[in-house]
Amino acid sequence: MQLTQLFNHLEMEKKRGEDLDHVRKARQRQFWWETPVDDLGLHHLLQLKLSIEDLKNNIQNHATNFILDHSSSLLGPNNALPPIGRSAASSLHVHPNAHYLAFPTAYL
Repeated sequence: MQLTQLFNHLEMEKKRGEDLDHVRKARQRQFWWETPVDDLGLHHLLQLKLSIEDLKNNIQNHATNFILDHSSSLLGPNNALPPIGRSAASSLHVHPNAHYLAFPTAYL
């Protein structure tokens, strides 16, 4: 009796595995980007490459806009750049964690 139960359970798990394979294959047909890269054809690989390049450019644009939007906080009190020969970091004391780390800024 116990052997029969184990066999039935094994058959149910096999059926479940087959169903999951069908679902996975259907999703890969519908959402090709979920397919492993090694299984993609040239057309999809080129499309994936373009999408990744678009993402990279989008991130660069957002980073540039963020820097431009927050650049006023990097400028001096009169919204002027630091004097020539001095870096922005040395004239602005840009060590936000120095206080929390108990390091004198002279060491940073």
